[in-house]
Amino acid sequence: MTLQRCMVTEPMSGWRVEKICSGLFPGRTRPQWQNLIDNGMVRVDGRRARRGDRPAAGSVLELLELPPEADVWTPAPTDPGMIRVILRTPRVLIVDKPPQLPTLPLTPEDAPTVAGALLAAVPGIVGAPPREAGIVNRLDNDTSGLILAGMDPVAQERLRQRFASHRIEKTYRALVQGCFPERPVWLSGRVFTQGTQRVRYEPGEGPDGQMAISLVTRLWEGGGLSLVEVVTRFGRRHQVRVQLAHAGHPILNDGLYAQASHFPFEGHFLWACRVAFADPETDLPQVVGSRFLPASWLGFAQAIGCGSHFEGVEAF
Repeated sequence: MTLQRCMVTEPMSGWRVEKICSGLFPGRTRPQWQNLIDNGMVRVDGRRARRGDRPAAGSVLELLELPPEADVWTPAPTDPGMIRVILRTPRVLIVDKPPQLPTLPLTPEDAPTVAGALLAAVPGIVGAPPREAGIVNRLDNDTSGLILAGMDPVAQERLRQRFASHRIEKTYRALVQGCFPERPVWLSGRVFTQGTQRVRYEPGEGPDGQMAISLVTRLWEGGGLSLVEVVTRFGRRHQVRVQLAHAGHPILNDGLYAQASHFPFEGHFLWACRVAFADPETDLPQVVGSRFLPASWLGFAQAIGCGSHFEGVEAF
């Protein structure tokens, strides 16, 4: 049953469907709209909308459910020493986060978070919405690595548009179970959110789900384990984790997509180690690398013989 029906006007033509929803019904957060779209509650011209769709003027937007208005609040303070600032320009901020630190708060009381640490480290950030503290990409709680933020709403929107149009490239390194193939492997399929912690993955193309494509290269192998590098321009929820698990090579300590393993380090061994993007103000290309990892991860890598792939990286 349709709850709201609106027509896309000329000024909104070409906007992403999330932005159109936000413009028509202010007071809701971006994750609220994304969750609604992922669950099939938004339709454009009678078909299920997908994130990043850009309806033309005259298209009919239907909402089967309307999210509640979100409180406008800033994250609770977090010790800025929990993160490391890697890059700061007039419009962009990139930080390293350790595992077991959530990216965003779910309530005003949630702490510690990367968002709270960002505001403490760089008070000049103006987040839209405020609770996100300018952050434009998220990492799972147990993932370590780079978080990208815009210093102001204009920079944030430009960066989000580039993420949505797959113009930002992210590189990960992961320690996985088994001997990954020696030659690079393309993993291509669709990710389905299910309203649960896990996502579902199906290889190949199809009419439903969110497309996810990754290039995986083995860097090292030994003792029944492999170190792989994953490059992608698709930042789907749990994408790298679920694709590697589906390929038969789950990430160490990832109990969500494989039987729980108990290797001697915190979190699962997934590191967002590099991001390549165009500066939202100058359009000049930027490539930024992570410089920090938990001491237990570095120690484990050294112990099993792949420590050379983390040279120059410091411990949190």
